[in-house]
Amino acid sequence: MILEMYMKNCALIEESRLTINSGLNILTGETGAGKSIIIEALGLCLGEKYDRSFLRKGTDKGVCEILVSSKSSNLKEVLDKYDIDYDDDEIIITRVIYSDGKSVARINGRTIKMSILKEIALTFIDLHGQHQNQALFNKDTHLKFLDLFGGKKLDLPKEEYKNTAVDTDTEAAVKKEFVVDEEAVQAGKEFLQKIFHSMKIEVVMEKFVNKADSTVTLKLHGPDMGILIGKHGQTLDALQYLTNLVANKNSSERIRIIIDVEDYRERRIETLSRLAVRLADKVKRNGERVVLEPMNPHERKIIHMALQNDRRITTLSEGEEPYRKVVIELKK
Repeated sequence: MILEMYMKNCALIEESRLTINSGLNILTGETGAGKSIIIEALGLCLGEKYDRSFLRKGTDKGVCEILVSSKSSNLKEVLDKYDIDYDDDEIIITRVIYSDGKSVARINGRTIKMSILKEIALTFIDLHGQHQNQALFNKDTHLKFLDLFGGKKLDLPKEEYKNTAVDTDTEAAVKKEFVVDEEAVQAGKEFLQKIFHSMKIEVVMEKFVNKADSTVTLKLHGPDMGILIGKHGQTLDALQYLTNLVANKNSSERIRIIIDVEDYRERRIETLSRLAVRLADKVKRNGERVVLEPMNPHERKIIHMALQNDRRITTLSEGEEPYRKVVIELKK
């Protein structure tokens, strides 16, 4: 259980120490009294994502800290796994937050990765809320919950399964390996070369094969490449679409070709991810939803992925193609 909680420079709280008794503890108060601040500070101690708007205005550093007492064998197992010292079944979890958006997590004074903190937190607490919890949405804990629910009745079926289950690594090894249809790729390259010749531009093409996602990337280099990108990559997307049509016209197995100009696609992902975070911060400050300009499905996915772990923000797509837009708003 959590014995004590300490907060400094967290939202409206300058400094506060909370003692938690065994049994049921209830936090009550009017809207704005600070109940949510306590829960959010607790979430930071459990490894949740830090939003710098949580830091008290006018300060450079804040601290969230909890004193935990637990006799859980699972907790001790994880602590031993990462060589973290502990005494008398107690640990102190500290999360230091900074104005630049960075944070540091420590257990008993030792700095640890956020992934380790989350793994440790799951052994002694489950935080429930209208839109959040620590364990139920974590697929890594689902089997453990089922095992606990089934108890000893599952021992025999589990043992039989272990003896008969197919080894997934072996199964994956015998899967058909991705083989590039060179004729299809060549057809796509020739199509592009004709376009570049008509445009009177010199382009060097490099081919990269990604077996992990079964794609072929054609990277284009040369002077004045901006004309091939267009506004927000619209020209590049059109070239890629037409190239895939040509490449797959006579191919027995569908091949996916990605066209990139001077690493534009990687830069675009970074730009959209930063835009998503910046607009999400604006939504948190103002409480008003933000509607982005129309985007293609790939770019909408980038926005959704960038904000999927923000527990205060939700994203959705509205409208019909090709004018479908992403909406960023506060969770209700």
